[in-house]
Amino acid sequence: MIILQEYKSFCNREGMFNMTKKIAVILNNAGQTETMYASSVVKVYSKEKTYWEVINQFPFTLKNLTTVKSIRESLVNLIEKLDECKIIVAKELSGIPHTVLDMSGFTILEVEGNPEDFLDEVLESLEKYQISLLDPDKDKECNISPVPINNEGGYYINLKEIQNNNQGVSSKQALKPFLHNTTFYELTVVCSHIPNWLEGELKKLNMALNTTMVTQNEYKITIFNKTCNED
Repeated sequence: MIILQEYKSFCNREGMFNMTKKIAVILNNAGQTETMYASSVVKVYSKEKTYWEVINQFPFTLKNLTTVKSIRESLVNLIEKLDECKIIVAKELSGIPHTVLDMSGFTILEVEGNPEDFLDEVLESLEKYQISLLDPDKDKECNISPVPINNEGGYYINLKEIQNNNQGVSSKQALKPFLHNTTFYELTVVCSHIPNWLEGELKKLNMALNTTMVTQNEYKITIFNKTCNED
């Protein structure tokens, strides 16, 4: 699954369409996408006619770096090596690396697997966004956040509808900022499947969830804060 982390930034970013054929991928020794803290190499791919070619590659990892300064310096060096390539793919990308790359104008994607299996899908997803921006009826703000349904802290989001209307939007992007930054009493989520990251994230936030299968392809999730007597 492709997780486009910087959806709003991408929607507002100009000039991306001509650059989407160059994609940097963070990889491990097995040739699979990896986090920057467990990676071994960065490969820059370019689509030449019908196939992808590696046009640049170099060793890269943040594994043994322990200070914020050293991490930032390594990331600045990475950005310089990537030159005009402004799209980067990793297994997961958060924290300082995410902040530095986002502030440097990168579009950040999270994908698991071998680049040969997903690069065409990544390119198609990005170019669909570019084409959608030409539609004057499209909401340029790309509102994908939960909406309030009452004055008592109740919120609602239909992930199925959002993802059907906005190719590439992930559950992480729609939910994580809200969960971390919004005070609420109860959040109702309608989705086609239960996100595999959600339970672990809620545990860290001292939240819980109840799940109901509405149909075979639709679930209703209710998210709420744990009380003192809940495990």
